[in-house]
Amino acid sequence: MNGTLIVITGTKLDSKYPACQSDNSVVNTERTLTLTCSASGGDPRPVLQWYKNGKKVTEQDQSSENELSYFAVLSRVLTVDDETAKYTCRAEGVAAIVNQSCSITPAIPPTVIIITAYFAVGESLEFTCKVMTPWNITNYIWTIDNQLVTLNRFRYSMNNDGSVLTIFYLDQTHYNIRCNVTTASGLVGSDDVEINYVGLDEMDNDSNNLTLTLCLSLATFFVGFIMGILVTFRKTLKSFCLNEPRPESKQPAENTNLGIISSEQTVSSETGYSELTPTTPSIYSELNEPKVQKK
Repeated sequence: MNGTLIVITGTKLDSKYPACQSDNSVVNTERTLTLTCSASGGDPRPVLQWYKNGKKVTEQDQSSENELSYFAVLSRVLTVDDETAKYTCRAEGVAAIVNQSCSITPAIPPTVIIITAYFAVGESLEFTCKVMTPWNITNYIWTIDNQLVTLNRFRYSMNNDGSVLTIFYLDQTHYNIRCNVTTASGLVGSDDVEINYVGLDEMDNDSNNLTLTLCLSLATFFVGFIMGILVTFRKTLKSFCLNEPRPESKQPAENTNLGIISSEQTVSSETGYSELTPTTPSIYSELNEPKVQKK
């Protein structure tokens, strides 16, 4: 009987893989959870697969960083049942050991925010204990100045599930209000708020001081603005009204001896008319003089 032996070469996936990570940064704002399963090595490369409570999850994304590193990313909106859910990532393939996997639970303590408003002495004030995470809250516990709040229809009231507390006839100037919540799986979260009474007179004084400050700032701005305009207008007016024309500069006449007769103006006693009398000889005066011939 002849047989054929087939040898498969490769490398096993390191036992430290796969590795699971959870990103809870946007659980409170978007209620979205991102789970990442990563591995490196293994030949042939194993397949990374997410499971929720043992059931295969199909909406995961597969990606690779390089030839050795690869990921399976699962991003989903949390629901109430995720508080007790268990997510498992398995490496599947001949290079992986049976049940080579990692697990993670998205259950995180609930984030609590107390919502309230301004109040005045003698009025009632309502506090709402808001849980940001989508867990099932089974119990709300309120304390005021570290004292447990008990139902008293003349002093306190709560809604049906205990998430809203109302205090009647506030008569103090300071309160410390705390809300503690417990989930179905035993997770605990809390928040507290300090409230202080502000009298109407103090509020009016603060309002008046703020109004006065704003008015002074606006007045300073407009005074500076108007002064700047007046200075600019004054300079323009002075330049327009007081600007005298500049005297024209006298250019000296060119002094050349060629063709110019220097003369003085005199008044003739006989005729009464002015006459020009040459004062310097010229080439023209020499031409007009009669020549005397010597015999």
